Amino acid sequence: HADPHLSQINRRFIETVCDVLGIKTRITWSMQYELQEGRNERLIGLVKSVGCDNYLSGPSASGYIDENLFGENGITVRFADYSGYPEYPQLHGSFEHAVSILDLLFNVGPDATRYMKSFPPS
Repeated sequence: HADPHLSQINRRFIETVCDVLGIKTRITWSMQYELQEGRNERLIGLVKSVGCDNYLSGPSASGYIDENLFGENGITVRFADYSGYPEYPQLHGSFEHAVSILDLLFNVGPDATRYMKSFPPS
């Protein structure tokens, strides 16, 4: 079972990164919802609870996500595509694609959104 303190630290980290980037997405705890048994069923229940019909997942979940079950529940599944991000200047060493948002923030600061797909080009 996850340490509640670690979850709180992680949430603060996510909220801080969102604030820095100007992301206004509402963040909630899964414990605020009635959770279903089963990995896919739990996700389907959460998506329905917030009134959505699309679920965006990381690509590694493609091994266990039952897209047919989601479809039967009126939910479209999309997997994040991390390819094609533009390279950005590095303070030290060469560019590496497989890093966290912290690398982007520490290397380009307030220009970070210029290198993110989810923000329109400026």
